[in-house]
Amino acid sequence: IPFVVLVLFWWKRRELLSLSFSIWWPGMLLLAIALVMHLLGYLVQQPRVSIVALFVGIYGLMGLAWGTAWLRASFFPFVLFVFCVPFGSLGESVTFPLRLLVAKISVGFAHGVLGIDVLRDGSLIFCSQRSFQYDVAPASSGIRSLVSLLALTTIYGFISFKAGWKRLLMMAVAVPLAVVGNTVRITGVIVVAEAFGQGAGAWFGQKFGFVTFAVAIVCVLLLGHLLREREVGAVLA
Repeated sequence: IPFVVLVLFWWKRRELLSLSFSIWWPGMLLLAIALVMHLLGYLVQQPRVSIVALFVGIYGLMGLAWGTAWLRASFFPFVLFVFCVPFGSLGESVTFPLRLLVAKISVGFAHGVLGIDVLRDGSLIFCSQRSFQYDVAPASSGIRSLVSLLALTTIYGFISFKAGWKRLLMMAVAVPLAVVGNTVRITGVIVVAEAFGQGAGAWFGQKFGFVTFAVAIVCVLLLGHLLREREVGAVLA
């Protein structure tokens, strides 16, 4: 993420350098808030709070030195630093429902459409003969791909579109795309395990994790193309 932010700052360099710079003394308030956040994070032993404090402090320092115009123009890409904050146990509230949803959809498709005799117990997937079983673990539930896809769709939305609703739409599709991508991969695991055994299914799940992102990236590009087509059509009309 830091390298992405630097590249995007370079991409916006002409806009940033054309701004009028001035000292903005309220930036000291942001620095003070960042210092208090860091102290609280240290007292309660929460490194995540201190990480946020670091970015708030840097943002406040930029505002103090270069003014509010710089802060407005640099909010994106600077806001992308939020993806540097580790979720840790906080992601469990998102991970568990995603595990169940991915497992339910995958089993439903495999059983109802493909005719594979597969069952589900919570996030555990197995066939009736117990020849294979697969647990949709937290690593496979979509939380990692969700964070990565949210960063990707945020960057793509802000670079490609000016309208706020289009940017928000691109960010919002990260959640269903993470579910769809992981469902495709888990369904592939079921099909391979049914045909070649649990070992082959586990190998597929480990080696074909890129399927999640391949499906998601194709969908993002298609959605972006449709939004631009509508934009061009509206201008021509």
